[in-house]
Amino acid sequence: MTLSIPFITCNESNVYSVSQEAEEALKSFGDENLAVISIIGKPKTGKSYILNHIASDPLAFKVNSHVAKSTKVIFRMT
Repeated sequence: MTLSIPFITCNESNVYSVSQEAEEALKSFGDENLAVISIIGKPKTGKSYILNHIASDPLAFKVNSHVAKSTKVIFRMT
């Protein structure tokens, strides 16, 4: 299983914030390279599915059959 931590979260008022854990994680990279993956698209087109595949963890990102949004965070995968 892949360890993931939330970097940026969005609350019910659509306010985004960076967690303290995320700041510490970013500092831990020092001068190492960091890759960022961004996936955007229409609802129900497999965005969370492909992120789970990239992370090699079928549970890293929530996948559901509802129309409601289920992924509103940014994670660091280790």
